[in-house]
Amino acid sequence: MSGIPDVCYGPPSSAGRLRSAGLVTDTQQVADAVPAAADDQVTSSMDEPNTLVDVGSIGSESVGTSLAQALEMVRLGGPVMVVLAAASVVGLTIVLIKLYQFRAMQIGERRFVSAAIAEWRAGSVDGALEILAGSRSPVARVLEVAIRGLQHPGVSADVVREEVARVGMAHLQRLRSNLRGLEAIATLSPLLGLLGTVLGMIEAFQQLERAGNGANPTILSGGIWEALLTTAVGISVAIPAVALLNWLEGRVGRLGHAMEDAATSVFTVELAPETRTVEGAKSLTSSRAQGAD
Repeated sequence: MSGIPDVCYGPPSSAGRLRSAGLVTDTQQVADAVPAAADDQVTSSMDEPNTLVDVGSIGSESVGTSLAQALEMVRLGGPVMVVLAAASVVGLTIVLIKLYQFRAMQIGERRFVSAAIAEWRAGSVDGALEILAGSRSPVARVLEVAIRGLQHPGVSADVVREEVARVGMAHLQRLRSNLRGLEAIATLSPLLGLLGTVLGMIEAFQQLERAGNGANPTILSGGIWEALLTTAVGISVAIPAVALLNWLEGRVGRLGHAMEDAATSVFTVELAPETRTVEGAKSLTSSRAQGAD
């Protein structure tokens, strides 16, 4: 019977796997080996959380590596790189300030304009002013000045137009403030980068000259790529600065057009008599005639 191989059904046990592998030969060795195998499984399962922790720390290590590389680039670029880094921070600050200002002044709001103009053309001055009072947009302020100015019998329409233009220009000037600084950063950043490259090239050739006959080409190549860092950083600062400057100026320009269009609608009310009542049109015409006298 000893020559007949053992036949088992189902998955082999730990003892069977150890015996088939030739690691154990008798029953006592099997009994001693099975708990050891179980302990190894427990130990390996206990080590898994440590592995997960190590994987999770990769992100923080990569951030630290990126910061170290950035500081090394600033060191290699010299004083010009420090100036470019400061310029990028200033440019970002200007953009954030302008975004907050545009949002606070609601320069993109236009829905109230048609409603206020409709009330004005219908002869409801109080209704138009009430609509305008609910908006912080510069367009609302310009319309308010125009409507209130036309209610004064002793003030001509030309004087009201001048006041409307003055108020509108004051708001636009306020919105354009600090954009000159962003424009300067966009213009000077590539020039600063080029200056840093030229200075770095000069230093590299000076090192090559000092080496004399024992000059190593790696000295020159290393100095060149270090010098080119400032040009790359300068262009990287200038490209987003130019794009954001054009976008901000475009928004201010569209606001100025909206202000001019809305103010003109107040003064050209006679060209749309169908939107007014006859009584309102007569009262408005008489008040302007008295103002002209």
